[in-house]
Amino acid sequence: MQTIERRKTNRVGLRWHLRLSGGTIGAIQTRTENISNLGFYCILSHPLIPGEALDCELSIPNYGSLGVSRSIVCKAEVVRVESRGAQPGFGVGCRILDFTLARNRDSLNGSACSA
Repeated sequence: MQTIERRKTNRVGLRWHLRLSGGTIGAIQTRTENISNLGFYCILSHPLIPGEALDCELSIPNYGSLGVSRSIVCKAEVVRVESRGAQPGFGVGCRILDFTLARNRDSLNGSACSA
């Protein structure tokens, strides 16, 4: 059976460090699975609630020699939560509501990720 594509925009398979915080999760770190101009998808160990508001920080990898680390700081809304079947964790799709580009407060690039 063929799956019908419902996405409104293209996604890029970027695995960027991601810090999430909100009412039901506290503060956690994970990585994105993909990113679009409207949002991102990540894997978490616990499900979130669709409609839940999150504060997020996406760490942009620094591939240049300038030594300037940047991040996208945003407000997001959980729009989809799905079980991953036999795989551990839950897939979580979030819509970005508002964002700013900022210098990183502290580097996520050396941190352990714990979803």
